[in-house]
Amino acid sequence: MKKIDPFFVVVFSLFCGLATAYISFDYHLSGIKTEQAKTQALQRKVNELAVQLASVEHNSSTQKRGIASVAPVKDISLDGLYKEQMRLAREEKDSAKVMRAAQKIIEGSSNPQLLPEAYFRKAEITCATFVAKENSCLADIEVLVGQFPESPWTGEALVILSSVYTKQKRYKEASSLIEIVKSEFANQKQLVSKASQLEKLIH
Repeated sequence: MKKIDPFFVVVFSLFCGLATAYISFDYHLSGIKTEQAKTQALQRKVNELAVQLASVEHNSSTQKRGIASVAPVKDISLDGLYKEQMRLAREEKDSAKVMRAAQKIIEGSSNPQLLPEAYFRKAEITCATFVAKENSCLADIEVLVGQFPESPWTGEALVILSSVYTKQKRYKEASSLIEIVKSEFANQKQLVSKASQLEKLIH
């Protein structure tokens, strides 16, 4: 029996090692190629989605520009119209028309100058028939006092109510209102003058 040459054994061992390493490397390489293929496929999908997204964003921005290009519709205020209607109705001494115009202002306006006048014009009419419309007269004046305490129209309404109380001989209440007008609206000369004239009737 021949002895195995040690050199041959060493060479054979190295060959086996190289073969094992090659097989392992090839297996590993094939795994890398598989992963690369998966990565490339995912990248293609990502690119496709990016293109779709860009298209959607373009369409959306185009639509927005189209909408923005349309001028917004401005709110149309009818305050001037109703105020003129109220003025003409007062000249015609048509209480019903004054009430309608004033009510339209109250229901549809937020003008801090026009609203107090509308409430006053209503109170002016309802307080003229105080006995029949006492609740309505007082309700409008309460709104003026509560919501527009510094408006000259509130002072005018208090003078009217004081006049009503004077006619009813409720002098204490009338005098109290006159004092409020003279103190709270001292800078309104015409209003203070009206209050002073009314005060003379009481005394």
